[in-house]
Amino acid sequence: MSNPSKKISSAKKENQAPVAWWKQLRWGAVIIGIVAFLLYSNSLKNGFVLDDGLVITKNSFTTQGIKGMGGIFTYDTFQGFYGSSSSEIKITGGRYRPLSLAFFAFIYQIFGANPFAFHFWNVLLYAICCAFLFRVLWEVFLPVLGTEKVAVFSGLTALLFAVHPVHTEVVNNIKSNDEILCLLLSLASLFLAIRYWDTRRNVLAWMSGIALFLACLAKENAVVFLAIIPLSLYFRQKDNKKQRPSPMPLVLSLGIAFVLYFILRYSILGWSLGDTRLDLINNPFIKLDGDTWVHCTMGEKMAMIFWSLGKYLILLVFPLALSTDYYPRFIDVMTFSNPAASVSLLIYLALGILVVYKLLKGDKKLYVYGIAFFLIALSIVSNIVFPIGTNLAERFIFTPSAGFLMAFSALVLPSLYDQRKWVTQSFVACIGIVVVLFMGRTYTRNFDFESNRILFEKDVVVSENSAKIQNGLGALIAEEALNTVNPVDKESLSRQALDHLNRAIAIHPGYLEAFYMRGNVFFMLGQYEKAIADYRSCLALNANFKDAYANYALSLREGARAILASKGDINVAIGYLEESLKLYPDEKETADMLARARQAKASGQ
Repeated sequence: MSNPSKKISSAKKENQAPVAWWKQLRWGAVIIGIVAFLLYSNSLKNGFVLDDGLVITKNSFTTQGIKGMGGIFTYDTFQGFYGSSSSEIKITGGRYRPLSLAFFAFIYQIFGANPFAFHFWNVLLYAICCAFLFRVLWEVFLPVLGTEKVAVFSGLTALLFAVHPVHTEVVNNIKSNDEILCLLLSLASLFLAIRYWDTRRNVLAWMSGIALFLACLAKENAVVFLAIIPLSLYFRQKDNKKQRPSPMPLVLSLGIAFVLYFILRYSILGWSLGDTRLDLINNPFIKLDGDTWVHCTMGEKMAMIFWSLGKYLILLVFPLALSTDYYPRFIDVMTFSNPAASVSLLIYLALGILVVYKLLKGDKKLYVYGIAFFLIALSIVSNIVFPIGTNLAERFIFTPSAGFLMAFSALVLPSLYDQRKWVTQSFVACIGIVVVLFMGRTYTRNFDFESNRILFEKDVVVSENSAKIQNGLGALIAEEALNTVNPVDKESLSRQALDHLNRAIAIHPGYLEAFYMRGNVFFMLGQYEKAIADYRSCLALNANFKDAYANYALSLREGARAILASKGDINVAIGYLEESLKLYPDEKETADMLARARQAKASGQ
């Protein structure tokens, strides 16, 4: 006798409409990954830029290859660049992100300082991350949305994430591989937690903790997933009466991962989250009171923070004017009388209140999850929780942008299924236009990362008031001038360098590196008195700034030579030579010149 239940099941299967191939899990992930990789394929020919030297080419641990692994996991991430003295590391709070450096060391072991290999790794990892974002969102929201809608929601979110121009810094600056690794492993932790919740297999809960621990080793920002994971479990729980697995294995696993990481981190870096030093380049929340640097008031600090948070929203919606540099004074000292700061504060307050209100009501709208994800991920890089050493950066919204795009996709999802065909077609057309525009901006932005010189010249237009990028561009042009033989070109390049260095010092009157570099340019131009003045400024700012001493002594000697050649004040020349000789007593040429100058003075010449 036939089984009627099997017939009914078979009939349902036959009547069920097949899911389009592009809405299937496997194909969706593949498409997203391919789009991401191809979009960034033109970055593979770029060189090392920005902080790549800190973690790759000029990092003594990375350049040892496999042999450097011990140092990578037992010291500050930038120790291999700054040297054995931890006091030389100027990054607020220190950094312990060994996982990306470990991969860099492995690549360096095989390929050496070949930028193509490192860029390929970064682009490939980004493509995998975008594809996995699609996979994780599918897993989280399949019970809520069903196959058809989860494919559209996950696909749209992951596609927008893959093509968004604000991610160009993360993918092109190889150092930011830590951001990609952090998000990828954090998503893995979330995925495994979901799988545990569905299968009740304890091993998956413990694997989730391991993934989170590894994510923290990539970048400490992964700790926000301690809140995002339970949030995700809550939102996907469609039937509240359904028996749930015990949360204890997952709680223990994630808790142990969190505790172990921070014990490891602070045993290496110390137990401070970062001081509030009076150094504008590493602390944007200070200002000049006369000739003295003082901390901004709490009102000024919060206004600057919310201005920055508002800037993030602009970058996410209109990613046109992009920059890798938002250092002081890209944002000047301000109060909430600044409309942008006050409007931003109101927007974030409204978003926060909305999320709390909806959660208290048990309203599990999809856009609420996206906003909550965005706010939680953004909190750790907001400067509110602890200082991050700068105002803002595009790389800081790499993970938060996923939540922002989830909220957008959730809000447009109903319109994509509107019964009025023209509404659906209009939204599809608009989204298509946005995707094409984003892809165009991303692809063209990749070319800017070919070299630091090209990148800085592009970014200084956007970040004109940043002392750091003005100094960086000035230093690059000065270096080019130094290596130029043609005297006319050398003069022209030196003048260009001075324009940027003067601007850097005007923005930041205590900018040690800018004074040093400007002194070098003045020396090249034969303006020794100005060079001497700048080197003196360097040593007044930091008497231990070793690089300045040799150039200072040389400027004093050459300044004295110029004075003697022009029959100038011989007493000034002698003073210069005596000062130079104090710095380097064994310098024979200086000693001989001083002896001749004294003899000339004694003979009345």
